[in-house]
Amino acid sequence: MEIMKLFKSKLETEKPDDSRNVPNILWLGIVPLYKNSIISDIEKRLGCKAVCEEMFDFGGVKLTPNTFFEDLALRIMRSRFFSLESRMEAIFKNVSNFDIKGIIHFSQRHCRFLPPMVPAIQKKAEEKQIPFIEIQGDVVDPDFFDEEKAWRQLEYFNEQIHGRF
Repeated sequence: MEIMKLFKSKLETEKPDDSRNVPNILWLGIVPLYKNSIISDIEKRLGCKAVCEEMFDFGGVKLTPNTFFEDLALRIMRSRFFSLESRMEAIFKNVSNFDIKGIIHFSQRHCRFLPPMVPAIQKKAEEKQIPFIEIQGDVVDPDFFDEEKAWRQLEYFNEQIHGRF
């Protein structure tokens, strides 16, 4: 906790680096294991910054031995992945909190939860005039990821986010 307090204090006192004035993007879904540099590759190639990844946005419910199952149930119910509504709310809260200029959604092949939400996320992003792109693939099998197609989509997305920025 002390380390985090020092880090928070440093963030509050340091001035932002204006030379790094680039659009913030939100990454939704999983990072492909065979291409785990994809986010940093996107940042370098498109001149943007991924400021939030939803897979690591877990609630702050502490699990304790005496109330483990109750704590676990509470953690699950507070998770952005508990329902479609809670995920949508969490996504657009991040959009607001992090001044997001574009959203990239990696849709895992055969996933029954995340990809079916894409139309709803895309619609809300359009309403808020935020560029949205869906990249499809498989997190573990590179044969189901068309990298050339993904980069073509990302180049178009790049034009959109920099046009808004």
